[in-house]
Amino acid sequence: MADRLLVWTPRGVAVIYILMMSLFALDVEDESFVRAVLGFVIHLIPALILLGCTVLAWRNPRAGGIAFLVLGVGFTWFFHTYEDVAAFIILSVPLFVAGVLFLKQSQ
Repeated sequence: MADRLLVWTPRGVAVIYILMMSLFALDVEDESFVRAVLGFVIHLIPALILLGCTVLAWRNPRAGGIAFLVLGVGFTWFFHTYEDVAAFIILSVPLFVAGVLFLKQSQ
């Protein structure tokens, strides 16, 4: 039972986080349809990167764990979440949690 929990918890965290990041892409407002679609695609880039790391982690938990930890540091730096505790908890902590859990799973 504990092994199943260790396998599925980081995957669930990653998928829920990707869905949350995808919601941020919906805030695009523009007059033209083409520019709105382009803005939507640009706002989806972080979610697509996360999706790629999740696929990597699904196949190779060690590499995926390292990738999630690197993404956690990258998101902390790029989005300046170190300046606000709430932003850090919402945007950065799930990446660190998923990374640590994927690394724990690979042992």
